[in-house]
Amino acid sequence: MEKTCKFNRDNFTGWAVVTSMFLYEFSNTGRYQRLIQTSACPDDEKSVILHGLIADGYDIKISFDEDIDPVHPAILMESDQVASDEAPVFGTVHGDNHILIENSNQGQSYFFSCQKVGVLINRFYVQKIGEEIGTVGHFLTEIDWISDEEAMRLKREEGM
Repeated sequence: MEKTCKFNRDNFTGWAVVTSMFLYEFSNTGRYQRLIQTSACPDDEKSVILHGLIADGYDIKISFDEDIDPVHPAILMESDQVASDEAPVFGTVHGDNHILIENSNQGQSYFFSCQKVGVLINRFYVQKIGEEIGTVGHFLTEIDWISDEEAMRLKREEGM
């Protein structure tokens, strides 16, 4: 038996800790965790904006969907959202200098309302003038929403 909680978008706004296998693979600093802020999407009651999911300055919109499977609710993401510039990650530019992100066909992204956790399974890829150059890879990213107090502690003690 699994416990489910009613979805409340406010539980998925504020501070969050991102643990990313993409960052584990490509981080120049050796850090694979980031402290980010999230905010409610003003035009969609089931969506939030992840500010700086992979890199500062790049916002990613995700949507929560309980209709697909109420016991295993999904996180959906539009394609062609910019997650990062290429140069800081690869040391060079292969396409338009953007690394793009979308849902992966390798698995379904999902969330747990009770725990305030989201798990993204994403494909990162590169394009040049609208034509795909290639896939960087498929990576798992966990997002744990935390309190303001915990975020301040992580900033102070962990330098996040």
